[in-house]
Amino acid sequence: MWRASTTYIALFTVIEMEILKVDGLRKHYRKKGRAGRGVSVVRALDGVTMSVDRGEIYAVVGETGSGKSTLGRIVVGLLEPTEGSVKIDGSDIFASGNSVLRNMRRTVQIIFQDPYSSLNPRFNVKQIVEEPLKLNRIPFTMDDVLDSLRTVGLIPAEDFLPRYPHEMSGGQRQRVAIARSIVMKPEFIVADEPVSMLDASMRASFLDMIAALRKERGISMMLISHDISTAYYASDRTGVLYLGKIVEEGRTDRIVEKPLHPYTKALIQAIPSLGKVVEKKVDIKGTMRSATGQLRGCQFRDRCIFAMQKCEEEEPELHEAEKGHFVACHLY
Repeated sequence: MWRASTTYIALFTVIEMEILKVDGLRKHYRKKGRAGRGVSVVRALDGVTMSVDRGEIYAVVGETGSGKSTLGRIVVGLLEPTEGSVKIDGSDIFASGNSVLRNMRRTVQIIFQDPYSSLNPRFNVKQIVEEPLKLNRIPFTMDDVLDSLRTVGLIPAEDFLPRYPHEMSGGQRQRVAIARSIVMKPEFIVADEPVSMLDASMRASFLDMIAALRKERGISMMLISHDISTAYYASDRTGVLYLGKIVEEGRTDRIVEKPLHPYTKALIQAIPSLGKVVEKKVDIKGTMRSATGQLRGCQFRDRCIFAMQKCEEEEPELHEAEKGHFVACHLY
Protein backbone atom coordinates (compact mmCIF):
# COMPACT_ATOMS: atom_id res chain seq x y z
CA MET A 1 0.00 0.00 0.00
CA TRP A 2 1.30 3.39 -0.97
CA ARG A 3 1.94 5.77 1.90
CA ALA A 4 3.05 9.39 1.86
CA SER A 5 6.80 9.65 2.36
CA THR A 6 7.83 11.57 5.48
CA THR A 7 11.11 12.46 3.72
CA TYR A 8 9.09 13.96 0.89
CA ILE A 9 7.03 15.92 3.42
CA ALA A 10 10.11 17.28 5.15
CA LEU A 11 11.71 18.29 1.84
CA PHE A 12 8.74 20.42 0.83
CA THR A 13 8.23 21.82 4.32
CA VAL A 14 11.80 23.09 4.51
CA ILE A 15 12.26 24.31 0.95
CA GLU A 16 8.84 25.67 0.07
CA MET A 17 6.50 28.09 1.80
CA GLU A 18 2.92 27.23 2.68
CA ILE A 19 0.46 27.63 -0.18
CA LEU A 20 -2.63 27.92 2.07
CA LYS A 21 -2.98 29.62 5.43
CA VAL A 22 -6.34 29.71 7.22
CA ASP A 23 -6.53 31.80 10.38
CA GLY A 24 -9.41 32.05 12.86
CA LEU A 25 -11.99 31.03 10.27
CA ARG A 26 -15.64 31.22 11.29
CA LYS A 27 -18.78 30.68 9.25
CA HIS A 28 -22.06 31.32 11.06
CA TYR A 29 -25.59 31.18 9.64
CA ARG A 30 -28.65 32.80 11.16
CA LYS A 31 -31.56 30.37 11.31
CA LYS A 32 -35.17 31.38 12.00
CA GLY A 33 -37.40 29.21 14.14
CA ARG A 34 -40.85 27.97 13.20
CA ALA A 35 -43.28 30.63 12.04
CA GLY A 36 -40.39 33.10 12.11
CA ARG A 37 -40.14 32.92 15.89
CA GLY A 38 -36.68 33.35 17.34
CA VAL A 39 -33.32 33.29 15.60
CA SER A 40 -30.53 30.81 16.29
CA VAL A 41 -26.96 30.76 15.02
CA VAL A 42 -25.54 27.74 13.20
CA ARG A 43 -21.78 27.63 13.77
CA ALA A 44 -20.62 25.65 10.73
CA LEU A 45 -17.01 26.70 11.41
CA ASP A 46 -15.99 28.13 14.75
CA GLY A 47 -12.36 29.22 14.74
CA VAL A 48 -10.32 27.03 12.36
CA THR A 49 -6.61 27.73 11.95
CA MET A 50 -4.53 25.48 9.69
CA SER A 51 -2.09 25.54 6.78
CA VAL A 52 -1.06 23.44 3.78
CA ASP A 53 2.52 23.38 2.50
CA ARG A 54 3.41 23.28 -1.18
CA GLY A 55 3.38 19.76 -2.54
CA GLU A 56 1.47 18.48 0.50
CA ILE A 57 -1.78 16.54 0.75
CA TYR A 58 -3.61 17.70 3.87
CA ALA A 59 -6.68 15.70 4.90
CA VAL A 60 -9.67 17.09 6.78
CA VAL A 61 -11.72 14.31 8.41
CA GLY A 62 -14.84 14.21 10.54
CA GLU A 63 -18.47 13.15 10.63
CA THR A 64 -21.20 14.64 8.48
CA GLY A 65 -22.02 18.05 9.92
CA SER A 66 -18.54 18.74 11.22
CA GLY A 67 -17.95 21.60 8.76
CA LYS A 68 -15.58 19.91 6.29
CA SER A 69 -17.33 20.92 3.06
CA THR A 70 -17.95 24.45 4.35
CA LEU A 71 -14.21 24.80 4.96
CA GLY A 72 -13.43 23.55 1.45
CA ARG A 73 -15.91 25.90 -0.21
CA ILE A 74 -14.55 28.91 1.66
CA VAL A 75 -10.97 28.01 0.69
CA VAL A 76 -11.87 28.06 -3.03
CA GLY A 77 -13.87 31.27 -2.70
CA LEU A 78 -17.37 29.83 -3.15
CA LEU A 79 -18.45 31.03 0.30
CA GLU A 80 -17.40 34.07 2.28
CA PRO A 81 -16.38 33.59 5.92
CA THR A 82 -18.11 35.35 8.80
CA GLU A 83 -14.71 36.02 10.33
CA GLY A 84 -11.06 35.14 9.75
CA SER A 85 -8.74 35.04 6.77
CA VAL A 86 -7.82 32.69 3.93
CA LYS A 87 -4.47 33.31 2.28
CA ILE A 88 -3.39 31.68 -0.97
CA ASP A 89 0.28 32.31 -1.77
CA GLY A 90 0.26 34.97 0.94
CA SER A 91 -2.69 36.96 -0.47
CA ASP A 92 -5.91 37.20 1.55
CA ILE A 93 -8.50 36.23 -1.04
CA PHE A 94 -11.38 38.00 0.74
CA ALA A 95 -9.56 41.22 1.62
CA SER A 96 -7.64 42.00 -1.56
CA GLY A 97 -10.41 42.85 -4.02
CA ASN A 98 -12.27 40.92 -6.69
CA SER A 99 -9.26 40.81 -9.03
CA VAL A 100 -7.28 38.68 -6.57
CA LEU A 101 -10.23 36.30 -6.19
CA ARG A 102 -10.57 36.00 -9.98
CA ASN A 103 -6.87 35.29 -10.42
CA MET A 104 -6.95 32.80 -7.56
CA ARG A 105 -9.66 30.79 -9.30
CA ARG A 106 -7.20 30.07 -12.09
CA THR A 107 -4.76 28.38 -9.71
CA VAL A 108 -7.20 26.88 -7.18
CA GLN A 109 -9.76 24.26 -8.22
CA ILE A 110 -12.30 22.02 -6.52
CA ILE A 111 -13.39 18.43 -7.19
CA PHE A 112 -16.95 17.92 -5.96
CA GLN A 113 -18.20 14.81 -4.21
CA ASP A 114 -20.98 13.76 -6.57
CA PRO A 115 -19.94 13.15 -10.20
CA TYR A 116 -23.61 12.67 -11.08
CA SER A 117 -24.60 16.25 -10.24
CA SER A 118 -21.33 18.16 -10.75
CA LEU A 119 -21.23 17.64 -14.55
CA ASN A 120 -23.56 19.51 -16.89
CA PRO A 121 -25.74 16.81 -18.53
CA ARG A 122 -26.12 18.97 -21.66
CA PHE A 123 -22.37 19.17 -22.26
CA ASN A 124 -20.22 16.44 -23.75
CA VAL A 125 -16.79 15.70 -22.33
CA LYS A 126 -15.04 18.10 -24.71
CA GLN A 127 -17.31 20.97 -23.62
CA ILE A 128 -17.03 20.07 -19.91
CA VAL A 129 -13.22 20.12 -19.90
CA GLU A 130 -13.02 23.24 -22.09
CA GLU A 131 -15.52 25.21 -19.99
CA PRO A 132 -13.20 26.52 -17.22
CA LEU A 133 -10.58 27.52 -19.79
CA LYS A 134 -13.15 29.54 -21.73
CA LEU A 135 -14.66 31.12 -18.61
CA ASN A 136 -11.22 32.28 -17.50
CA ARG A 137 -10.24 33.34 -21.04
CA ILE A 138 -7.18 31.13 -21.09
CA PRO A 139 -5.80 30.26 -24.55
CA PHE A 140 -5.73 26.50 -25.17
CA THR A 141 -5.49 23.86 -27.85
CA MET A 142 -7.21 20.52 -28.26
CA ASP A 143 -3.96 18.89 -27.12
CA ASP A 144 -4.46 20.50 -23.70
CA VAL A 145 -7.89 18.89 -23.40
CA LEU A 146 -6.67 15.49 -24.59
CA ASP A 147 -3.64 15.58 -22.29
CA SER A 148 -5.91 16.26 -19.32
CA LEU A 149 -8.09 13.26 -20.17
CA ARG A 150 -5.09 10.98 -20.66
CA THR A 151 -3.63 12.08 -17.32
CA VAL A 152 -6.73 10.84 -15.48
CA GLY A 153 -6.75 7.53 -17.35
CA LEU A 154 -9.47 8.15 -19.95
CA ILE A 155 -7.81 6.40 -22.89
CA PRO A 156 -8.11 6.68 -25.81
CA ALA A 157 -8.95 10.27 -24.98
CA GLU A 158 -10.38 11.01 -28.43
CA ASP A 159 -13.13 8.43 -27.87
CA PHE A 160 -14.39 10.24 -24.77
CA LEU A 161 -14.67 13.73 -26.29
CA PRO A 162 -18.19 13.28 -27.78
CA ARG A 163 -19.63 11.37 -24.81
CA TYR A 164 -22.21 12.83 -22.45
CA PRO A 165 -22.27 12.15 -18.67
CA HIS A 166 -25.16 9.66 -18.93
CA GLU A 167 -23.04 7.56 -21.32
CA MET A 168 -20.31 6.97 -18.74
CA SER A 169 -19.90 5.07 -15.48
CA GLY A 170 -19.57 6.81 -12.12
CA GLY A 171 -15.82 6.28 -12.11
CA GLN A 172 -15.45 7.72 -15.60
CA ARG A 173 -17.55 10.74 -14.61
CA GLN A 174 -15.32 11.41 -11.63
CA ARG A 175 -12.26 11.18 -13.86
CA VAL A 176 -13.82 13.77 -16.17
CA ALA A 177 -14.43 16.01 -13.13
CA ILE A 178 -10.75 15.70 -12.18
CA ALA A 179 -9.68 16.34 -15.79
CA ARG A 180 -11.77 19.52 -15.76
CA SER A 181 -9.86 20.66 -12.67
CA ILE A 182 -6.32 19.85 -13.78
CA VAL A 183 -6.72 21.29 -17.30
CA MET A 184 -6.36 24.69 -15.59
CA LYS A 185 -2.89 23.61 -14.36
CA PRO A 186 -3.81 24.53 -10.77
CA GLU A 187 -1.35 24.82 -7.90
CA PHE A 188 -3.92 23.78 -5.29
CA ILE A 189 -6.98 21.50 -5.39
CA VAL A 190 -9.72 20.94 -2.82
CA ALA A 191 -11.01 17.38 -3.25
CA ASP A 192 -14.36 17.12 -1.43
CA GLU A 193 -15.05 13.43 -0.73
CA PRO A 194 -13.72 12.48 -4.21
CA VAL A 195 -14.10 8.71 -3.71
CA SER A 196 -17.19 8.43 -1.48
CA MET A 197 -19.51 7.78 -4.45
CA LEU A 198 -17.23 5.12 -5.95
CA ASP A 199 -17.11 1.37 -5.45
CA ALA A 200 -14.57 0.18 -2.89
CA SER A 201 -12.64 -1.60 -5.65
CA MET A 202 -12.09 1.71 -7.46
CA ARG A 203 -11.13 3.89 -4.50
CA ALA A 204 -7.51 2.81 -4.21
CA SER A 205 -6.83 3.47 -7.90
CA PHE A 206 -8.33 6.96 -7.60
CA LEU A 207 -6.25 7.77 -4.54
CA ASP A 208 -3.15 6.52 -6.38
CA MET A 209 -4.04 8.84 -9.25
CA ILE A 210 -4.31 11.77 -6.82
CA ALA A 211 -0.89 10.90 -5.39
CA ALA A 212 0.55 10.74 -8.91
CA LEU A 213 -0.81 14.22 -9.69
CA ARG A 214 1.00 15.55 -6.64
CA LYS A 215 4.24 13.85 -7.63
CA GLU A 216 4.19 14.68 -11.35
CA ARG A 217 2.70 18.18 -11.26
CA GLY A 218 3.56 19.37 -7.75
CA ILE A 219 -0.11 20.00 -6.97
CA SER A 220 -0.96 20.69 -3.33
CA MET A 221 -4.28 19.38 -2.07
CA MET A 222 -6.87 19.53 0.69
CA LEU A 223 -8.49 16.09 0.80
CA ILE A 224 -11.89 16.14 2.57
CA SER A 225 -13.22 12.82 3.83
CA HIS A 226 -15.42 11.28 6.52
CA ASP A 227 -13.26 8.15 6.29
CA ILE A 228 -9.96 8.38 8.14
CA SER A 229 -8.63 5.33 6.26
CA THR A 230 -8.79 7.42 3.06
CA ALA A 231 -6.67 10.07 4.78
CA TYR A 232 -4.24 7.40 5.97
CA TYR A 233 -3.83 6.03 2.46
CA ALA A 234 -3.23 9.31 0.66
CA SER A 235 -2.36 12.25 2.92
CA ASP A 236 0.73 13.64 4.64
CA ARG A 237 -0.99 15.48 7.48
CA THR A 238 -4.52 15.36 8.89
CA GLY A 239 -6.79 17.75 10.77
CA VAL A 240 -9.70 16.15 12.66
CA LEU A 241 -12.74 18.43 12.64
CA TYR A 242 -15.57 18.30 15.18
CA LEU A 243 -18.44 20.83 15.22
CA GLY A 244 -16.42 23.38 13.29
CA LYS A 245 -13.23 23.08 15.36
CA ILE A 246 -9.98 21.18 14.80
CA VAL A 247 -9.57 18.83 17.77
CA GLU A 248 -6.42 17.02 16.58
CA GLU A 249 -3.78 17.69 13.93
CA GLY A 250 -0.48 16.17 12.91
CA ARG A 251 1.25 13.72 10.59
CA THR A 252 -1.37 11.28 9.36
CA ASP A 253 0.63 8.17 10.19
CA ARG A 254 1.24 9.45 13.72
CA ILE A 255 -2.42 10.30 14.28
CA VAL A 256 -3.53 6.84 13.13
CA GLU A 257 -0.81 4.96 15.02
CA LYS A 258 -1.14 7.02 18.22
CA PRO A 259 -4.42 8.97 18.29
CA LEU A 260 -4.84 11.29 21.28
CA HIS A 261 -8.33 12.78 21.17
CA PRO A 262 -11.19 10.41 22.15
CA TYR A 263 -13.09 11.47 19.03
CA THR A 264 -10.16 10.55 16.77
CA LYS A 265 -9.85 7.19 18.54
CA ALA A 266 -13.54 6.50 17.88
CA LEU A 267 -13.17 7.39 14.17
CA ILE A 268 -10.22 5.01 13.84
CA GLN A 269 -11.92 2.29 15.84
CA ALA A 270 -14.86 2.37 13.40
CA ILE A 271 -12.55 1.22 10.55
CA PRO A 272 -11.90 -2.54 10.93
CA SER A 273 -8.49 -2.40 9.23
CA LEU A 274 -7.32 0.42 11.50
CA GLY A 275 -9.31 -0.21 14.68
CA LYS A 276 -6.73 -2.55 16.15
CA VAL A 277 -4.34 0.36 16.77
CA VAL A 278 -6.63 1.72 19.50
CA GLU A 279 -5.45 -0.06 22.64
CA LYS A 280 -8.67 0.41 24.60
CA LYS A 281 -12.16 0.53 23.08
CA VAL A 282 -13.52 4.08 23.12
CA ASP A 283 -17.29 4.34 23.00
CA ILE A 284 -18.83 7.71 22.21
CA LYS A 285 -22.39 8.45 23.21
CA GLY A 286 -25.15 9.40 20.78
CA THR A 287 -24.62 11.35 17.58
CA MET A 288 -23.20 14.75 16.74
CA ARG A 289 -25.63 17.38 17.96
CA SER A 290 -26.72 20.43 15.99
CA ALA A 291 -24.20 23.22 15.53
CA THR A 292 -26.85 25.71 16.71
CA GLY A 293 -26.29 25.03 20.40
CA GLN A 294 -23.08 25.80 22.28
CA LEU A 295 -22.04 23.85 25.34
CA ARG A 296 -20.02 25.55 27.99
CA GLY A 297 -16.53 24.08 28.04
CA CYS A 298 -15.56 21.24 25.69
CA GLN A 299 -17.97 20.78 22.77
CA PHE A 300 -17.35 17.02 22.74
CA ARG A 301 -17.95 16.41 26.45
CA ASP A 302 -21.61 15.33 26.04
CA ARG A 303 -20.38 12.30 24.03
CA CYS A 304 -17.07 11.60 25.77
CA ILE A 305 -16.63 8.78 28.29
CA PHE A 306 -13.62 10.60 29.78
CA ALA A 307 -15.45 13.88 30.48
CA MET A 308 -14.60 15.47 33.85
CA GLN A 309 -15.46 18.62 35.77
CA LYS A 310 -12.84 20.69 33.94
CA CYS A 311 -14.43 19.78 30.61
CA GLU A 312 -17.68 21.43 31.72
CA GLU A 313 -16.00 24.66 32.75
CA GLU A 314 -13.16 25.26 30.31
CA GLU A 315 -12.88 24.77 26.56
CA PRO A 316 -9.57 23.04 25.68
CA GLU A 317 -7.21 24.89 23.34
CA LEU A 318 -5.35 23.17 20.54
CA HIS A 319 -1.81 22.67 21.85
CA GLU A 320 1.28 20.66 20.96
CA ALA A 321 1.15 17.47 23.04
CA GLU A 322 4.08 15.95 21.13
CA LYS A 323 6.39 17.39 18.49
CA GLY A 324 4.21 18.21 15.49
CA HIS A 325 1.17 16.55 17.09
CA PHE A 326 -1.57 18.88 18.35
CA VAL A 327 -4.71 18.08 20.35
CA ALA A 328 -7.53 20.00 22.03
CA CYS A 329 -8.27 17.85 25.08
CA HIS A 330 -7.85 18.24 28.85
CA LEU A 331 -6.47 14.69 29.08
CA TYR A 332 -3.11 15.98 27.74
